[in-house]
Amino acid sequence: MNNPVLLGYERPRCVARGRLQPPSEPSSQRPLRFKTSSQTAIKVGLAVFVLLVSHQASSTCFAQQETNASIIELKGGIEFAAKLSSVQQDVVTVTTDAGVKELATEQISRIAFNDTKIVEAAILILLKDGGSLKCDRISSDGELLSVAQAESSFSLNTKVVEAILLPGLNAEQLSGWENYAKEEVTSDALIVKKPGGNELTRIDGIVLAISSSDVRFDFGGQEVPVPIARIAGIRFFTSQESEASLALGVLQDRFGSNMNVTSMSATGLEAGRIKAELACGATIRFPEADLVAFTISSDAGVYLADLKPNKIEGRASF
Repeated sequence: MNNPVLLGYERPRCVARGRLQPPSEPSSQRPLRFKTSSQTAIKVGLAVFVLLVSHQASSTCFAQQETNASIIELKGGIEFAAKLSSVQQDVVTVTTDAGVKELATEQISRIAFNDTKIVEAAILILLKDGGSLKCDRISSDGELLSVAQAESSFSLNTKVVEAILLPGLNAEQLSGWENYAKEEVTSDALIVKKPGGNELTRIDGIVLAISSSDVRFDFGGQEVPVPIARIAGIRFFTSQESEASLALGVLQDRFGSNMNVTSMSATGLEAGRIKAELACGATIRFPEADLVAFTISSDAGVYLADLKPNKIEGRASF
C-alpha cells in the first residue's frame, strides 16, 4: 500500500491584477485528511487546471482593463487579450505579456476593441467603395469634407464620397431618396424636399461649400445658398473614377459606421489612436475608444449581414 500523503492546503485564490496569492499555511485546527498517492495525483491535477484557467481569465480581464487591449478572436473559437499593432493582408501583429506576436490574418475572424453600445449618429455618408460613415456634423469647402464624431474629427476628399443622407426624412421621403441614390449622375446634385408634401426632386450643379445652415450651390453659373432644412441628401460626382482596393474586412465604430478597410496600424501614432486605410483610398485616424470591432473575411469580402451585432440605439439629433 502506498504511503499516505497529507493534503493540508487551501486552493490558491486569484486576486486583482491577475496575480496569484500564495497558499495559506495549513491550519492547526483543520482535521487531517489522508488519501492514496493516485487519488492525490488526480486532485492535484484538477487543482492545477482550475488554477491555470482562473489565472488566465483574471489576467485577461486585467490586461483588457489596464492596457486597453483588444480581444483577438480566432476562427477556432479561441479568444485572448492583446494590444493591436497592425493589421495587414497577410499578417496581424499584436503585443501580449509574452511579447510581440505575428499571426496569419487568415487565422483571425474578429478583433473586438470595445464592448459598447452603437448609438447611431444622425448623418450618413456613403463612400464610393460601398462602405459608410455615420457622424454628427459635416462641413465642406467643396474639395474636402470635414467629418465630426463626438469629440473627434477628420477630413475626406469629396472624390471618395458617393452621397450624404441628412436626417429628418419620413418613410416616404426615404423611399424617394433611395431611388435618387441609385441614379447615375454627371454632376453634383442636391436632392431637395418639395414644399408642402413628401416629394423630392433633384437639382444638378456643383457643390461649392457645406455649412451647418446651408449648402452653397452653383446652379447654372449662379451661386445659390440652399437651406439645410430643405435638403434630403447630396450626391457627389467626379470624372476621375478610381478603382477601390480589395477590402480585408469591415471596421465598425460606435456611431454606426461600417467601413471597408484594407489595413490598420497603431505604430508611430499617439497612444490610443488607430490609423485605418479605407478601400476607397482615404486614410482616417480614429480614437481606439470609438471603435467597436473589425471583422475579417477569409475571402477579403465581408457582407454586412455577417457582422456580429452589437447593442444599437438610435439618435435623431442633428
